[in-house]
Amino acid sequence: MTLTMDEIAAMPSIELQATLACSGNRRKEQNMMAKSVGFHWGPGAVSTSVWRGVRLADVLHRCEVMSTSAEGESPARFVCFEGADQLPFDCYGTCTPVERALDEYFDVIVAYEMNGDRLSPDHGYPLRLVCAGCK
Repeated sequence: MTLTMDEIAAMPSIELQATLACSGNRRKEQNMMAKSVGFHWGPGAVSTSVWRGVRLADVLHRCEVMSTSAEGESPARFVCFEGADQLPFDCYGTCTPVERALDEYFDVIVAYEMNGDRLSPDHGYPLRLVCAGCK
């Protein structure tokens, strides 16, 4: 299923405050042990923002994804995400168990705003997955 930005923006939205730490945080120190690819920064890649978006559970329900299967079908176990960023060797990606993604009490959203503004390219434009409480 393909959803347009207008369709996503028309879904019920929520706001949540979350602190994110970039996966490249402390890369300077990591590079002292083994050379990695990416920006050479210290511990400064941490921020707290107010995110607005739609619950991932609502998007998955609209796509008819369920954690239990119909008879004879294998249930979905994970929801996988992959960024569109062009990286030298790979892409940004992660996954979460489908039970967590479908549980409205976990703060997993597909965000399109940060601090009241549409996401910029530096922050994931047009959409960014925010899984509050995950490492």
